[in-house]
Amino acid sequence: MAERIGEETAGQKLITELVRLALFLFTLNLYCGDWTVEVDRATLACTGRHSDGRRVEISSPQTPAEPFTVEPVENGVRIRFQTTAPGLLHWPQLARVEAESVALPLGEGFYVPLAEARWRRFLVERSPMHTMQDLSLPAWGLRHKGFTVVYILESPFDNALSWQEFDGKLQMSLTHRIQRNQPRQEFSLLVKIAGDSPIETAKVYRQWHQQYRKFVTLREKIAATPAAERLLGAAHLYLWATSRLTAADVVDWRGLYAAVRGGKPPPYVSAADKRDLLAANEQTLEPFLRPAAERGSAISPRMLQLLHDAGLDRLWLGAPGREIELLAQNPGVAKLAQRYGYLLAPYDSYHSIHSPTEKESWATAQFDRALYERGAIVDEAGRKSSGFQGKGFHLSSLAAAPYVKQRVERILGQTGFTSWFVDCDATGELFDNYAAAFPHTQEDDMNHRLDRLTWLARDKQLVVGSEGGAWFASPVIHFAHGMLTPLFGWKDPLLRNPESKYFPGRYWPPEAPALFFKATVLPESYKEIYFDPRYRLPLYQTAFHDSVIATSHWTVSTLKFTNVRRMRELLELLYGVPPLYHLNRDELAERLALITPHYAEFTQLHREIGLLPMTDFQWLNEERTRQKTVFGGKIAVIVDFKNERFEVTRF
Repeated sequence: MAERIGEETAGQKLITELVRLALFLFTLNLYCGDWTVEVDRATLACTGRHSDGRRVEISSPQTPAEPFTVEPVENGVRIRFQTTAPGLLHWPQLARVEAESVALPLGEGFYVPLAEARWRRFLVERSPMHTMQDLSLPAWGLRHKGFTVVYILESPFDNALSWQEFDGKLQMSLTHRIQRNQPRQEFSLLVKIAGDSPIETAKVYRQWHQQYRKFVTLREKIAATPAAERLLGAAHLYLWATSRLTAADVVDWRGLYAAVRGGKPPPYVSAADKRDLLAANEQTLEPFLRPAAERGSAISPRMLQLLHDAGLDRLWLGAPGREIELLAQNPGVAKLAQRYGYLLAPYDSYHSIHSPTEKESWATAQFDRALYERGAIVDEAGRKSSGFQGKGFHLSSLAAAPYVKQRVERILGQTGFTSWFVDCDATGELFDNYAAAFPHTQEDDMNHRLDRLTWLARDKQLVVGSEGGAWFASPVIHFAHGMLTPLFGWKDPLLRNPESKYFPGRYWPPEAPALFFKATVLPESYKEIYFDPRYRLPLYQTAFHDSVIATSHWTVSTLKFTNVRRMRELLELLYGVPPLYHLNRDELAERLALITPHYAEFTQLHREIGLLPMTDFQWLNEERTRQKTVFGGKIAVIVDFKNERFEVTRF
């Protein structure tokens, strides 16, 4: 028996040595601070093991298709793939997500509890998430009990993050596409195992961004463009008008009708007729108007005076379309805005191009025939990319470059704008262009857009903003529209069917488009997903509060949805984010009654915290309805959403 035991021991020793050899050959043990990360060379399985015995799966086994390298970092690992040909890479992949929740930077940020079926459906229905366009940060986090696994895409382009449920298990996978026009055929991803703060993902990302990308504080931007200081405490307002006057300025519509058109006027002058009659020359209009000091549309000195008299002493004012021409006709508006300290900006865009003969076009999509024929984005199959709403084409940023400077110089020569808003440039919707005349990759497209935004800020000394505010634009832009509340439900019949009670409205009438002015009720399903504060996280603010001032999208302004209005105001206070409104002269009094109380709450607070980083966020009760943010370690804002109260504490 002793001999038999001895023979088994010797066999066991041989097996042990073979296992050790296999582990040496096929498994990397990377000592990364408190965590050891094991990477199986054969299957790319990746596991984290803590010194206290905790274990977490970072990626499940698979068959690696390309060569890769692994580098240890503090409490994490960096994995790089190299390839010599176009194709797809799949890493990381989790056959079963065992985390309690996901920290997901869709817009400002979502807290996604995986125990709730509706939130698992949310992930699945939003898949695949194109990380450059859909995520405000190129990162996401899986939050476990006591720690968070943070994934950071160091190669941010051509990635799709997908979630699916299979056999009762939630699965996660990332697919990276390497295209033939890319000069560097490499993919790099960083994984870090960090703390358990709800905003840990954004904290880790901010540190990475500061180390490996360009981080510019708002204070530094103000030093370069001093007018940007006016953003502190400013509400954002889009002003709407179709003429220098408004319907309320006419005291005798029937008399004006007779003077302009002749004959007997109708008993009632329609809104369409009023719009046409206001276009008459000033000499004809004058006898039928209020005294000069009392009149003016949203684009008039009178409008600015009323805003200032209402106590709105810091404002960003946007001219969305025809209003730009009205400002050129009425230079006193820009002068008064400057005197009041308001920022005044046109809405501009170089994202789409329309045919010069297109009847239903918009001014920003009009250039010339040569650019229309040669400047469109062309995909790999040789097809031109359809523009916004399927009209015209998407415009190459490289082809647009000389036209940007021509347009900006022309408009600035007519109106004293102090700010500039460029639609789409900071959304992350970027294009590979295979057109022979203007070839570029998505990365090139990004850089071309940043170049024009930089030119506006540096050379023209304008306070620059764009749609979205994605991470890559943060070194350049001062503000963004569309981060706190991004676009949603764009194709949902519940919201887009004109017969639906939830229909938000059309782009009409031009002086007060219903899409922006009509107050509506939000369906409960959208209310729960997009506005319930229990499922919101200030991920973008944690990363960039002291760099970019980011508001809601202009299609979902602060007053848009009546059943979440106060909740949104409280969220703006908690996150230190400005409100955004739409105004015209006719509805000014009614809307000011809603705007001024919240402005009074917001403006002084933001003047104190606008230059400070968001350093902490906490849930103060189990329901997550009482929340606290801290700015610069100096000022805490506590909001009780259940009782609709907020308080500010200064340390």
